[in-house]
Amino acid sequence: MKVDQLKKMIQEQIKLMLKEYDTIRKPEDDDCFITNVVRGGYDVSCGGKFIQHVDEMDEALQIVKDWQDRNSFYPTTWYVDDHGGISPINIVDGMIYKTSNKKRYVANIEFYVYAEDENHANKEVQQIINMIDGQYDNHPSVVSLKPQQFGKIGMG
Repeated sequence: MKVDQLKKMIQEQIKLMLKEYDTIRKPEDDDCFITNVVRGGYDVSCGGKFIQHVDEMDEALQIVKDWQDRNSFYPTTWYVDDHGGISPINIVDGMIYKTSNKKRYVANIEFYVYAEDENHANKEVQQIINMIDGQYDNHPSVVSLKPQQFGKIGMG
């Protein structure tokens, strides 16, 4: 299967998954919150615990990223405005983006790659991974790469 065909197939699958899981998301106790405080600045809390009050949004974002990395736990981050309105946000490379009210899922996919050897197969897979990341900025990774001459996907 060519990279372009795989790209089109992946795009269609992602569209179907997002349509299926398009539900209203509510904050959970262990999520992270950046709260715009009326008196000025931002309160940051994660995992149900207050972390710190800071003056700038950039500082708040960095604190959330550091907490998530330190705890290897990446819950939804919410922005609470000074009127109590809550919006989910996605922190990517220090930037803050409003997102829709969708849950985040991890998709494990399997596909065949035909190559002369494992080194060439790995290069082909990396090309596909880079294409997916370039289009969706979702940091995909290779979980495994193994030879399978016969059988079906998912069988060994």
